[in-house]
Amino acid sequence: MRREELMNHICAQFNQNAKQFCKDTDGLFCELSTEYRGAHEPQNLQYCFAKIYYSSFVVKFIYTAHATMNVVNSILGCSVCLDKNDEALEIPLPLLTDYCDLDCTTPMFIPFITTEHGMDQAFSCVGGVVQQLLPRLIDINSNLEQRNRILTAYTEELKYVFDTDVSISISGLDFYNYITLRLTSAAFINSIRGNYTKAIAQLSKVKRPIGYESRLIRLWSTCNQESAPNLSAIMENLQMYNENGVQKANLKEFWTMFLSWLIMTPAASIVYSAFYFLLVSIEGRDSFYLLGTQYNYPYCILFGFLTAIAISYFTRLKFYKWLHKKDFERYCEMDSIQNGGKSDRFMKHFTVFLCVTCLVGCMLLSNWNLNFLSDGFVDNSKFFSLKGEYHSYRDIEKVYYKPDRVNGLDQTIDFPSYVLVLKNGDEIDLYELGDIYEYEDELIAFFRNKGIKIEGANPQ
Repeated sequence: MRREELMNHICAQFNQNAKQFCKDTDGLFCELSTEYRGAHEPQNLQYCFAKIYYSSFVVKFIYTAHATMNVVNSILGCSVCLDKNDEALEIPLPLLTDYCDLDCTTPMFIPFITTEHGMDQAFSCVGGVVQQLLPRLIDINSNLEQRNRILTAYTEELKYVFDTDVSISISGLDFYNYITLRLTSAAFINSIRGNYTKAIAQLSKVKRPIGYESRLIRLWSTCNQESAPNLSAIMENLQMYNENGVQKANLKEFWTMFLSWLIMTPAASIVYSAFYFLLVSIEGRDSFYLLGTQYNYPYCILFGFLTAIAISYFTRLKFYKWLHKKDFERYCEMDSIQNGGKSDRFMKHFTVFLCVTCLVGCMLLSNWNLNFLSDGFVDNSKFFSLKGEYHSYRDIEKVYYKPDRVNGLDQTIDFPSYVLVLKNGDEIDLYELGDIYEYEDELIAFFRNKGIKIEGANPQ
């Protein structure tokens, strides 16, 4: 199933569940909306909202397709407004259960929803907590003192979390996104999997725990956990993550990507090589001898390899399907929630940038040479020299043989070459651009025919 189809199905299930929840709990009406990052296309979906209105409060279910920094994705959560005013504070459901002194270990932020079945299970889980809380919400909104107490507790906790004494205004999603990341961390993933020992150890390290987190540590420590909700579809996805909340190394994915690189590298290298040799042929059309270009073409293979890595992002699904048909659907599901439209756009732009950079590299490498023409030569021995510097052969005072040179460690190494000495005192060492045994016979004879003085000779 393509990513667009998968996201459409998950959103459709979210909407269906929200409408049914509204009906089952005697809500006044259900308002559905979406938010996109970019064009209104499924792969650019950021949020699905379902606001269920009651007589004096609003329950807002939120499906987050891609969370901040893409640490975790495809998350179902919920917040509650104790007022139907559009500017009312939205209190995340887990925090509200704490303010209502409700001991509840049921997950209220559920990540890695990859199927309609997973959304149905997640909605049933979160919705169950809301249903349990509905009588309390009715009481709270009929008692101004209780309502103000909860709002005060919420604002005070915000000040505590952000370590500030200044009253802060919270936008609708900013704090919710923060809480979403916080309550889908490794500790909460482990709690969903039933590993409470690890969850307690991880959550205990939080420096500024909110009341809900402290309550959970107590409940988990005393083994006062409710019966585990049915999240079988989510559990399958959580098995792909280790105890630290990091996705396990997928050897199948690695070898699939590696095979993609191997296959795409020759194809991309051929394109760059063809472009490179076309430029070289243009550069050398009036040349007697073009020195240096024969050593640069291997870079085209490097360019091809780098480009193949970028291209493999777009070909990985086809290769995975060929190699691992049994796991293909599961892989596509996880890939769809991990890589959204933003990732696709970034990779497209990055691939274009990389291709352009490699093509520019081909141009610079093909132009990195000494071009000996019939009446003079062009010095392009500087890598970023596009035009080069023209010299007549009359500008060459002499050419001498250099048997060795000193490296950066002050060691004398036996790498001979010829050096062009210009009348202005500049020297051009041909060592930088070619092997003496390749150019010596043809080029030195050419210099002699031009009347250029040759000093010394290669003893071989």
